[in-house]
Order: sequence, then C-alpha cells, then structure tokens
Amino acid sequence: MVSSNTMVTTTTAFVGGTTQVSTPVTMPGYLTDIEITTHPGFDRVVFTFSNLMPGYRIGPVNGPFTADGSGNPVAVQGPDYVEAFFTGAGYDSGGTGQQTYNGPNNVPAGPASVVVTEVVRLGDFEGHLSWLIGTNVPAQFLVTTLTSP
Repeated sequence: MVSSNTMVTTTTAFVGGTTQVSTPVTMPGYLTDIEITTHPGFDRVVFTFSNLMPGYRIGPVNGPFTADGSGNPVAVQGPDYVEAFFTGAGYDSGGTGQQTYNGPNNVPAGPASVVVTEVVRLGDFEGHLSWLIGTNVPAQFLVTTLTSP
C-alpha cells in the first residue's frame, strides 16, 4: 500500500496569515491530485502526494510569471497570487516514467469560489514543482498538512 500525504492550502479573505510558510525537504513526494473546494467564507486548495510529503514553501508572490525551463509567459487570473513551491517532488513515481499526476496544468475554481480564481502550473524541473494560486483579493492563507486523509 502506498501512503498518501496531502498538502492543504486554505486561502481565505477572513482569517490566516500573509507570511510565507515553509518546511525542509524530507523525502520525495509525487503529486497525484489538485483540488479546489469552496466552503462558506473560504476556498481550499489541496495538493495530494503519494509516497511522502515533499518540502514546501507557500507564500504571496508578484508577477509577471514565467514557466520553469522555457521562460514563456504564464497568465494567471489575479490580481493577487500565492505560490506553492515543492522541493523533492515530481510527477514521476521514482523515475519509472509512470506519471503520478495526469490532471490539467490549469485547474479552474468553480463559479461559487470565494477567493481562488485558478491554480496554474509554472513548472516541474529537477525535483521542484511550482504552482500559482490566483486570487481575486489579497489572500490570507493557512497551510496545514494531513497524513492518510
């Protein structure tokens, strides 16, 4: 059985902080899913990893944004943004060529979303994953980590 770890980034306009949150690299984690859910008064962005939770840095960033590797411009619905940057992470389960995440590179928020507009991939390069969370207001956020949800 493969253990599952989930990174939950809760973005809300009402409670939380605005300061970057981070943790060091522990073991490789393989992204398997991204989900945006809307709750009364806040939105939740969930990054799910198989194996173990990678290191991460979550915090506000300013544009313009470019794709890792290519340097091509990346458009993200804003006007404000939170970056989810994972180290020791990827989409390939241990270098086997089997992708663990087959979802879209642009995950739109639903029509009832309170804060989040979309989540857009910036890159997957040398064990680093980066995603942008577009928000329609200056976002305050809370980062929590769940194991075996």
